[in-house]
Order: sequence, then C-alpha cells, then structure tokens
Amino acid sequence: MEEKIRRGEKLDGEDRIRLMTLPLTVKGTEGKQEVILKTVALTQKMRDHHEAVEVLAGLLTFTDKIIDESYRQRIEEEIEMTQIGKMIFDKGLKEGIGQGISQGITQGTDRKLIDQCCRKLRKEKTPARIAEDLEEPVEVIGIICRAAESFAPDYDEERVYRAWIKITKGTQNS
Repeated sequence: MEEKIRRGEKLDGEDRIRLMTLPLTVKGTEGKQEVILKTVALTQKMRDHHEAVEVLAGLLTFTDKIIDESYRQRIEEEIEMTQIGKMIFDKGLKEGIGQGISQGITQGTDRKLIDQCCRKLRKEKTPARIAEDLEEPVEVIGIICRAAESFAPDYDEERVYRAWIKITKGTQNS
C-alpha cells in the first residue's frame, strides 16, 4: 500500500480497511502507537483527500480503545493541522461516513482475526493456545474455532467467516 500511495494511486476499499486496521496487527500499545503515527503520515501523502479522510476517520474510531487519551489527543492535533484534518472534523463527514467506516473496521478486524485463527488451526493449535498467541479472549476464539470445525483441515477463511456470522447472529438473537 505504501508504494501505491507513493505512486499517487487510488486505494481500493480493502486497502483502506487494511490501512485503518493495521495497528491492530501489532502487539503492545507502543507498537500500535507507532503504526498509528506511520499511518497518519502515510495518509498525509495520499492524493485523494476523500480516501485519506476515510482512513483517518477510521483510525480515530478505534484509537481511544488501543492508546491512552493523551496520545489520541496528540494524533488529533497533528491531524487538525492538515487540510485533511479540517475535513475529518466536519460534522457532515463525521455523521455521514462514520457509521460505514466503523462497520468496515469491525468487519475487517473480524476477518483478520478469523484469518489468523485459520492459519493457526492448520498448524493444529488448540483454541486456548490460539487465544494466548493472539491475545484474544478464549471465548471469542472458541466461537471462531467452532465455526471452523466443519471446514477442517483446509479452513477456508471466507467459509469460516460466513459460518461465524451465522453463529454470532444466532447468539445475539438468543
């Protein structure tokens, strides 16, 4: 993606989601904070301001969950100093795109977690070990592993994701 941005190419929706969720793939708060700063710097190089706004708004959607308040404020201040920042905080953008981006971040995060679980299941790791490795609750990993059972030994991520959706929707409706 970095190369695409350097060449001034547009990022597709999947690239933008990947960029927004990249900090979630790094262990530890410090590592996440560094990746967030690098992502902010990358968005400032994007030619398409709308794409950059989407990525930055996505980052802001979850930064308060993975970094401390003072660091989040520092990032917001850095973003506000740019023309893109002014657009992010525009009320219409916040209300109009916010829900779609938030939903996209959630879906991207879920898919990434399922992908990681499937890779570890192929290596015959237990749900408890996967939860420990990925620093996720055993209950969450257990549901993914339950969804993946019928797709062993290949664990097709897309099929596992669809099965997981059915399980979690059934759980939410109960």
